[in-house]
Amino acid sequence: MHLFFDFVMKFPIVFLIIVLGIYTYVTYHLLKKKVEKIEKLFNPLKDYIIANLKVVKNVFLQTLANYQGIEEVTNELTRVLNELDDINNISTDNLTRLSNMINDFVLNSAIFSIKEHPELASLKGIELFKNTQELKELNERRLAFNELITDYNHDVINPPNSFIVKLFNLKEHYNLLENNVGKTAKVASSTAIKTNFDNINYENSENNNDETKKICPNCKTEFHNSKVCPTCGSIVA
Repeated sequence: MHLFFDFVMKFPIVFLIIVLGIYTYVTYHLLKKKVEKIEKLFNPLKDYIIANLKVVKNVFLQTLANYQGIEEVTNELTRVLNELDDINNISTDNLTRLSNMINDFVLNSAIFSIKEHPELASLKGIELFKNTQELKELNERRLAFNELITDYNHDVINPPNSFIVKLFNLKEHYNLLENNVGKTAKVASSTAIKTNFDNINYENSENNNDETKKICPNCKTEFHNSKVCPTCGSIVA
């Protein structure tokens, strides 16, 4: 023990380097195991998400074909379809993002408020991770997944761990896998389709003239022939 303290006193910098090296080695392997556990837990969720995103894509393509020329519908469907190009070859985090995007679309999409086409409300059936008995096991796994990534995100948010994940190219942050339980329109987190439901009157609006030029109050995009901004999805009455 005496020799150890002598070494520390004589070579403090060397001692700090050794301690830092040991800490980095141990922390890297602990974080790597957490990443492997997260990915393993995600596998059944991944299969479910991919299968359902393929169904969503087919439903949207069919709906798009049926509603050609109705920009309020085609703008929003096209925006989502652009995100669903290569479902099979994307990362865990991107699949999580797409799953959350579909749920936010169900909660916030402007097309569900188009009175001329109430049948579009049937598209709400694409919601992922519904709170049903059939999906109970998947939702339990989803909650366990969220607990793991919350723990991981907390571990890597500050130095020196934040430097270690960058040094070894580990995942720096995971997104939570959400469902719509407890959410209401316009307050869903990470909203993919932004909408404004206030003071909308589709039937007797002076702005229903197809030739009326409009400017979106949200993103300032100028457009024609639509009640929905083609850039951000806001309704412009």
